[in-house]
Amino acid sequence: MNINWKEIVFITVAGGIGGCLSLVYSITVGNPPTVELPVGILAYIFLGMGAGFLGVYVIAKTDTSQFAHALGFAIACGLSWAPIMDASTALIKQNTEKQLAHETEYLSKKVKIEKEKVKDASGDNLSVISERIGEYSEQLAKIVDSANAVETISKANHVLSSIGEVVAQINERDKKLASITQKKIYGVIANVNAKSVANLDIPLSLKPKSIFNTEWPVSGYPAYRMAIGVLEKEGSDKKVLIIQKEGEG
Repeated sequence: MNINWKEIVFITVAGGIGGCLSLVYSITVGNPPTVELPVGILAYIFLGMGAGFLGVYVIAKTDTSQFAHALGFAIACGLSWAPIMDASTALIKQNTEKQLAHETEYLSKKVKIEKEKVKDASGDNLSVISERIGEYSEQLAKIVDSANAVETISKANHVLSSIGEVVAQINERDKKLASITQKKIYGVIANVNAKSVANLDIPLSLKPKSIFNTEWPVSGYPAYRMAIGVLEKEGSDKKVLIIQKEGEG
């Protein structure tokens, strides 16, 4: 792709002109900048230049073949640099959330692959699956740390539930190995709890019919305990990961 640097310079300078107009307008209406004028002038110019570039090339994706229109729009963006900067920040956050959601979906597929392997896995292969689940838990924790969108957190909850099902399957084969795997996912449980608060997909208050491996508290959440058990669901005896408040059940 050929980059027209001359065009970019003109658009950016036009944004700077808009920034100057913004400063003049602020002073005219009796709302001078909080920064002293020598520095304030430079600040408005650079903010306008940034807004002009972002407005034309990133937010509006203006057709620069209509060059006069593009220049005018860049000046307008520089004049209104504050909302342009806010819109740019929102766009960056939106793109970041999309990427995190994509990574969560990909992680979900990898967890499902490991889940299908557990039943027929030998001792060594079971250990490999356990290690991978631990690694996937760490990756999920990083995603949750960065994520803020409800959709991404909801997907992370589903991945965590799938991880819990794998841990439950490992527990049926090797309780010691399951306990090691459980300890690796404490962090992500705490993160999901903190981000999800009132909308957890993993069960917090459902009373299980039976509980196993309850000796480990959830890291950072001493009032909670993690267990492998069977939920009270009609016609279902599927073992899942259970998070319970102390005193419940």
